Amino acid sequence: MSITRRHVLKGLGVGSIALAGGLAAPALWAQTPVDRPKGKRVVVIGGGLGGATAAAELRRLAPEVEVLVIEPAETFLSGASTLEYVFGAKTLEQAGRSYAGLAQQGVRMVRAEAKTVDPVQKVVGTTAGAFAYTQLILASGIRLAPDEIPGLAEARGANLTPYDRGHLAELKRRIEGFAGGTAVIGIPVGALKCPPAPYEYALLLAGRIKQRKLKGRVVLIDAWPTPQPGGVADGFQAAIDSFGALIEYVPQGKVERVEAAGKKVRTADGDEFECDLLSLIPPNRAWGLVKDLGLNAEADVFVDVEPLTQRSRKFDTLYAVGDVARTPFGKNGGAAADTGTLCAQAIARAFGVPGVPSGPGRVRVACYPFVEPTRALAVETGFTLTPKAGADPVLDMKSTPDAQPGAGNLAKRRAWEARALKAAFGA
Repeated sequence: MSITRRHVLKGLGVGSIALAGGLAAPALWAQTPVDRPKGKRVVVIGGGLGGATAAAELRRLAPEVEVLVIEPAETFLSGASTLEYVFGAKTLEQAGRSYAGLAQQGVRMVRAEAKTVDPVQKVVGTTAGAFAYTQLILASGIRLAPDEIPGLAEARGANLTPYDRGHLAELKRRIEGFAGGTAVIGIPVGALKCPPAPYEYALLLAGRIKQRKLKGRVVLIDAWPTPQPGGVADGFQAAIDSFGALIEYVPQGKVERVEAAGKKVRTADGDEFECDLLSLIPPNRAWGLVKDLGLNAEADVFVDVEPLTQRSRKFDTLYAVGDVARTPFGKNGGAAADTGTLCAQAIARAFGVPGVPSGPGRVRVACYPFVEPTRALAVETGFTLTPKAGADPVLDMKSTPDAQPGAGNLAKRRAWEARALKAAFGA
């Protein structure tokens, strides 16, 4: 079925869209009225690491192109620093960045939530109005779907996960005040943003319980048969085993139901766990518009993209980067940043900008997961995409895992995060 403007808007429950003539915004955000572009405009939905990197790279490659980022959050929070904030090692300010860094590079920031996309008329509808575009980048990240686990949505107030930014302050408070009992952490079936994060979380929490000599334990219900990613599975398993009975690891476990307002978890195998702290990660899904617009491949929920350019296979003027896209690189900060760069380069080439790299594309996925506050594991994977006429690029992958925890890997984690944030936010 062909997509028409009327079909898209009707399917999204919107009767009409009027272009915004101006914005009432805080000082950081767009200072002048934003209307239909007089020249080329790239709209980026989402100011995470992928969207921010794409926006900054586009400004560098094509300064004459207007770049506009639509983002509902006031500040950026680095995924690599989230657990350090939760466990009190960093303040919120240290863990994030102001979007002033993008604004200073000439990126227009619109603090709003994107609601609709009309890929025919090339208009994005938001809570602040609507914005026409020449090219669109979806960088909307992961949508958590608690409704897919019976009882989890009803236990929303009890379930606190580091995957939900809105939970972090309360989760930090609960961990600081945790006096003992059972903490249940659940890893869902399917694609997961930053696969090692739940194991880091479980190990840091167990370490906190041990350090404070509390009577407590951590139950880690894992949909996978071994810890992820596979290159450091042995390192994670050894760290888990070192805690003995303090961590109960349940591999190939699937949470079937949450009961008693978040006080009990039942698995598909019939196991039941009473919990004093509930941290189930809901299934990770893409933004609902991906399916509404048919951007996903059959039997998938993420945007089907050409891996070298990140361009949608359905609409020539629509791209997707980071977690919302289906790529061979996994869902992590390194992939988000580097796909943002590939996307920016592809758009600049489409605009005829001279001197933009056009050879093999490269994505570097660097993962340095904590096993304790001062030591980390490491998986460094390099992907090379070599163009091939009439077909997807040839993919070459080389991975270097280090399953032995060390302070050196923690230093690499810090250095990688600093480089990624500087590339996107300038500091």
